[in-house]
Amino acid sequence: MTSPWDTTGPSIFTKDKSKSAVSTQVQAKLHVKPRGKEAPIRGRAPIPGLNKNVPVVRERDLERHLVAMVARYPSTLLLRKVQWVGRRGAPDRVLLAYGKTVWVELKAPGQKADPHQGREHERMRKLGAVVWLLDSVKAIDDLIASVV
Repeated sequence: MTSPWDTTGPSIFTKDKSKSAVSTQVQAKLHVKPRGKEAPIRGRAPIPGLNKNVPVVRERDLERHLVAMVARYPSTLLLRKVQWVGRRGAPDRVLLAYGKTVWVELKAPGQKADPHQGREHERMRKLGAVVWLLDSVKAIDDLIASVV
């Protein structure tokens, strides 16, 4: 009877020319096949007519800019992430300043709020909340200027 720790059999990690069937299977699973020259980014469809030299502004880039702008005013502004428990449609952030509360929804340029987000924003506005939908760096700068 052989031990499970017996090292005399074929190994998955062999480097010699005679590869075992197991190492071939492992290599086949790890091998990433190229998808062609114009492979789209994972999870995104290619955009026709897109100039590849112009950087694409994403929602995360706008969120980073908002965080950086608020960090310039540490004693004046407070920014927090928002998430409802058991409910969808919460704005991304809440911005607090002296006596002012602004709910912020960030979207990539040209994007609109999803229908469930829009309904939640309308509910909040009916109750007197201020909700901003920001989709550009200029809009973020305008928000900071209006709050400070």
